[in-house]
Amino acid sequence: MSTGHTSLHDGDSLETVELLQENEEELIQSLIRKDTILLRKLNKELERQLAEIEEGIKIFSEPKVLKKNDT
Repeated sequence: MSTGHTSLHDGDSLETVELLQENEEELIQSLIRKDTILLRKLNKELERQLAEIEEGIKIFSEPKVLKKNDT
């Protein structure tokens, strides 16, 4: 054993490992929630853009397309 160090009891080590594992799981869950929220926002934006594109395709696929003149 190194000078200035004390050996932890097995129970203390196990307790610390369990606490660290709980903290790790909480952080992972936080990241998953954050990713999920970000992904939902991104998905919503992509769906909006896709709807605009689909509408444009529908309009410009018509046999006759009229453009409003600048006044």
